[in-house]
Amino acid sequence: MPVKDLGIATLAVALTCTAVARPGVPPAGAVFTSAGRFQETRPVATGKRPARPALRAMSCPDPGSAASVRIAGLAAGLDPAVFAVAGDQVEASAGVAAVLDPLAVQLADEVPRFLRGPFLLRMAQVPPAKQNEIATVLASLPATHLDEAAFLVAGLSLQDLTSEAFDPWLLEETPADLYRAASPETGLSYATLVEHPDPDNGAQWTTVRLKVTGKDGQEQDVEVPRDVYYWYVVHPKLDLEPVQLTDPATGAAAPHPGGVTWREYSLFTPDGVAPYTDHFLFSHPGPISAAELQGWGPSAATVFTGLTVGPLELVRTGQGLALMEFRIGNGTVLATTMPLERAALQGKSDLLRNCLFYGNGNVQTKLALPHLVVMDRLPDDSDSLLTFLDELKANYKVFTAADFADLDLTPYVKVIVPSDQPASLYEALAARKDDLEAWIGAGGVFELHAATTLPEDDWSGTRMPGGFTVAPMDGSFASDTVEIGGWPHLSEVLPGSSVGWDGQAYSGLSGDRPLDPGTFALDKVGWFTSQNLFDNVAEYGEKHGGFSVERAIQAVRILYNHYGNCGEIQDVVTAAARTALLPMMNVSNANEDHVWNEFWSPLDGAWRTFQVSWSDSETILDDAGGAAEKVTGGGKDISMVAGYRGDGLMQNVTARYTETWRLELTVTDHAGRPVDGARVLVASETYYPDANGHYPLMIGLFGYTGTDGVFSADLGDAQNFYLRIESPFGDYPAEPNTVAQVATADEAIPGRVVTLSHALEGTASVPVPDLPEEAPAIDPADPWMRIEAAATGRFLVGTNPLSGDGFNERIGDGTLDVYVLDDAGYAGWRAGGQVQALWGARAVDAEGAVLCGPAPSQGPAHLVFLDPDGLVVGTAVMATVTAVPGHALPDATEPAPDAGNGDSHALPDATEPAPDAWSGDSSPVADEALADSPGPEAAPWPETTPGGGGSGGGCVPGPIGAGPAGLLLAVAALAVLRLRR
Repeated sequence: MPVKDLGIATLAVALTCTAVARPGVPPAGAVFTSAGRFQETRPVATGKRPARPALRAMSCPDPGSAASVRIAGLAAGLDPAVFAVAGDQVEASAGVAAVLDPLAVQLADEVPRFLRGPFLLRMAQVPPAKQNEIATVLASLPATHLDEAAFLVAGLSLQDLTSEAFDPWLLEETPADLYRAASPETGLSYATLVEHPDPDNGAQWTTVRLKVTGKDGQEQDVEVPRDVYYWYVVHPKLDLEPVQLTDPATGAAAPHPGGVTWREYSLFTPDGVAPYTDHFLFSHPGPISAAELQGWGPSAATVFTGLTVGPLELVRTGQGLALMEFRIGNGTVLATTMPLERAALQGKSDLLRNCLFYGNGNVQTKLALPHLVVMDRLPDDSDSLLTFLDELKANYKVFTAADFADLDLTPYVKVIVPSDQPASLYEALAARKDDLEAWIGAGGVFELHAATTLPEDDWSGTRMPGGFTVAPMDGSFASDTVEIGGWPHLSEVLPGSSVGWDGQAYSGLSGDRPLDPGTFALDKVGWFTSQNLFDNVAEYGEKHGGFSVERAIQAVRILYNHYGNCGEIQDVVTAAARTALLPMMNVSNANEDHVWNEFWSPLDGAWRTFQVSWSDSETILDDAGGAAEKVTGGGKDISMVAGYRGDGLMQNVTARYTETWRLELTVTDHAGRPVDGARVLVASETYYPDANGHYPLMIGLFGYTGTDGVFSADLGDAQNFYLRIESPFGDYPAEPNTVAQVATADEAIPGRVVTLSHALEGTASVPVPDLPEEAPAIDPADPWMRIEAAATGRFLVGTNPLSGDGFNERIGDGTLDVYVLDDAGYAGWRAGGQVQALWGARAVDAEGAVLCGPAPSQGPAHLVFLDPDGLVVGTAVMATVTAVPGHALPDATEPAPDAGNGDSHALPDATEPAPDAWSGDSSPVADEALADSPGPEAAPWPETTPGGGGSGGGCVPGPIGAGPAGLLLAVAALAVLRLRR
């Protein structure tokens, strides 16, 4: 197979991302290569793990007033949770394990039952000080907000939750923003938050009820499933950006109040924060205040009407719009009914100056380029306009309406029509409406000062470029009181919608459409996005002298910038929809260079396409053709499409957009035992070649084998596909930064099922201690221990290799073994020997068990929680440990001797911290398979396998691990983060 270059600089060219040196990104000279064909190596072994005897019942004495300690952790086969008990002191000593903060324990008893296990597992993964900090915030919240905040703790990635940029105030503000959005004063009449009591402990869990229009045209109320509400309305992370409070003016993390969430910024922008609604026209070249626009006599002669476009409403009166901007193609129309020349002549305002300086959208015009003034008389009998242009050293020519009739507009960058012109001039403009629209569409600026004062000059009813006219200029629409507007704000846009969706599909709602206040809320989300993201990246760079533009990945900063490609648009769509209480997620077809959104349909519970095209363009709703796949009329053969969940987990949604074939891969160890938690990377070529004409490889999906050792995925047709397997038992291919081809484009045939297996070189060895035939008797005069333990679910602890996000995915119920070992037994067990525990129990399930037995006569007791049915997958434990005092125990400050045998599969040294499962390292804890994902419809931490994939974002990678495929992952992160189309 030919070598596939994946150098960072090369890939940056292919995807027009900005290549910037960043920590964790390998040097540009490294490559990722194809290592030939993927080969089936051997049949899967049929042998199963040995059955374990059931739990042995125990009768425990009353511990009296002895103090208890609550602990939690993950009991995986390769990385068990281990605690050391010396006297009444309990310390976590190995694996994912922690002694829980007492306040966190109290809160765990107050959250809904479905959140308890994930909440405690996440708390076990954060440092003790962070536990207390988080718990203190949650303890201060109203009861109705606790479930959302506890979900954020459980559902944020470990990296986000422990990052220096993370402000725990987010745990307080996120539910507050949600309830504020649902309050009556906000006017979101289509959405209602609904509280449900948890029968287990009286806690509350929440969802949202949406009004929609069914296929029969009748309105109906639909309650969003609990998991969809929490993951795709509540969750603050869109794809690869860090979770933080963001300063809009810089894009950097900042504490409140300077830093804001995208919910409060888009709907409740607080005072003192740089707003995104302020328009360029009122600040360049000088500031324009609302006060200086009042009392011009009148400030507005009339208002615009008959609009067939949705303009930016820059100045309003009580009766309508008096200054507006809108786009036609690549150009701009700036029109006003305010007598700018008269106000300038009287020294009342500098708005005339700013308008003359205004160029093609958020940029000052280049006055040295040719400008055209069309007028039949001086406005208000004053040459102030021309004098002002002369003072600015503008390059302009003046033509009358008669001259304009057949004038070639091509040389001019701007056409200016002053106020106070005869009706015949406006009729001459209307006569060349088509020519003007074509010239504007090519990048021209049409600046129309539309105010007249004489009755005979009333031109109402005459249509200007873009289709607008004015209301009669008989004085009935004149106003001396005006209000400055700007970019649309969600709080202005959303009220008035009676339903979230009208149930219809739309192949292209124009970006220039005027906003119907009664339209459905999803339509408004698209309109809001297209209005606020006026330019794409290239257009913005061209207008601003070609300087290197920012590829922002924070929705707050994107809104403030008002430009972006599909990656930025995607983020604003999801942020706006979730702010509007509508479930939305980001999806990515990274290999073919496009990202878009999906919304959850209340009509059938399916996820459906939602896309806003760049450059103030159309909204596509419930039409998969937005993906540009050949089967839906596009020009691409889509390889892989992935949906992003906020904790880093990816879901394979390829089958929604293209015809697919199915890959089923079984991974075993050398002895034929199924390997769970093996990471599988799926790659294909990029859509665009690099500077050398090569097509670099890029990760499109990733996932993990399940407890049966199986990874499966539905993949697109007519593309080449490559795999890499990473596991504690070896990698395939063995060489770092390599993949093996699993299918050629000719072999990727719709409907085909390809079944493969691969045996890795290593062999799993998880020693399981024996238990005594009889439970040891307890002498109340001697120290003894009581352990109350329960399994809270089986989890995969994994890492998104593109972002570095560490997530916990619940895949069902689990059972765990509990063993109490003395120093010698623990040392022998860690050395891989067969030892006998002092006492314990096997197969403890969710119902829990109470165990008790004597403490060791010397040294600490080692509590080992083990799930030998999973190697990397493990069962979460929640336990209460009570050490009942007797005679004093020896000093337990000396660590147990390390009896490890040096084997790479040996259990972690109890005196050393467990490997960081979220650092991107390929060692033990990882997570599971991707393709049979139920999608976001599954309950949080569902009992089935999750999906995997890429996502749109920006050219700023997250943390990248140092595993064998670290280079591939780092470069793929660069490529996926911000895509060109």
